[in-house]
Amino acid sequence: MEAALAALDSATWQTEVKSALGRTIPAAEIPWMRVREVWLHAVDLSSGTTFTDLPAPLIDTLIDDITITLSTRPDCPPVRLAPTDRHRTWEFGPPTAEAPVVVEAPPAELLAWTTGRASRAGPVALPAWL
Repeated sequence: MEAALAALDSATWQTEVKSALGRTIPAAEIPWMRVREVWLHAVDLSSGTTFTDLPAPLIDTLIDDITITLSTRPDCPPVRLAPTDRHRTWEFGPPTAEAPVVVEAPPAELLAWTTGRASRAGPVALPAWL
């Protein structure tokens, strides 16, 4: 499969395809979608892999992806994710004058919560990510 992907030219990578959710996306998004799906479903299978087992760069990239998507949801409250072991934050939700709700937790817990795979007591409910 790696050789087949390497053989694709730039025009092919930009070809529009439909995702499982019916969105039109460039073919270049397919490898990332596969990576995301494999890791998250590894957790979903309850076979011993947890969010804390995921590599830190993957957790950060997944949260980047989630915050972009949730920011497009009109029913998403303004939220700032403040990981307890990172020197960065993530903000999502529609632009508003309202101060975002700050949620502090280890990044793996933030990922579990934002993907809808873990409940978290708190002042806000999130819309579905996907």
